[in-house]
Amino acid sequence: ETAARVAQIASMFPSMADREWLRLFLAGVLDEQERFFNAEHARLVRTRASVITSVDSVWQQVYRAKFERFLNNTSQRQGDLLLSLPIGGEGRTALGPNRQTLVAVPFPARSEDAVQVLYVLAHEVTGSLVGSIVTDNTTPADQRAGTADRYVSMGQVQAGAMLLSIIAPELRDGYVRFYLAQAGVRAAAADAGPAFQRTFALPPAIRDALQRQIDIVLSGI
Repeated sequence: ETAARVAQIASMFPSMADREWLRLFLAGVLDEQERFFNAEHARLVRTRASVITSVDSVWQQVYRAKFERFLNNTSQRQGDLLLSLPIGGEGRTALGPNRQTLVAVPFPARSEDAVQVLYVLAHEVTGSLVGSIVTDNTTPADQRAGTADRYVSMGQVQAGAMLLSIIAPELRDGYVRFYLAQAGVRAAAADAGPAFQRTFALPPAIRDALQRQIDIVLSGI
């Protein structure tokens, strides 16, 4: 396993100059961690203890059951939510050592913002559906031009909203406002929905295919 990891890193940094750059970069990161980040992270975690409690409560007592069918039917039932200080609306998803799903979500500063974790969770757990749908509905020219990659980003935001509209509709408006804010778009409450569709616009074929796939997953087919 170690040899495989070393080989992977070697393939990404093939020359001596590349590896020297990596050595210096990691030395700087480790120095920053020792001099500042470890202590600052510990301080923030202590000051946000109530946030951790709020996130755990809103997830375990209310929304885990609402997400469960989707997570089961996409093989994401087992996993962990990781509260991360630098993570924003994009989130991060990876496989853990036991093939469990690991989802890094924002670490809110206030307990009343605990639902932001659920917004990014919805964005991340629907992500596995988006890539193949975009590929099926774009041309090779779109893919070479980077248009398909843009549709993947937009599609993940749209897919999260679609999922919440079905399993937790009370969260959808907050989700829309959250992702508009992440995109730096200001909109009045009455215009939030149209502004969301404009900001994260998708071709109708991709949007409709995403909705169908989410419906299929939730129906258990």
